[in-house]
Amino acid sequence: MHFYYLDEVGCTGEDLNNPEQPIFVLGGLSIRDEGNIQNR
Repeated sequence: MHFYYLDEVGCTGEDLNNPEQPIFVLGGLSIRDEGNIQNR
């Protein structure tokens, strides 16, 4: 199983030509769940 985290910045909705926010950035992280590790 993987856990995903996504975050964005700079979104002006449908106003894509807004000069106050000319850059849109989307970043993400994927973390694999290793489950329980059992020592014997």
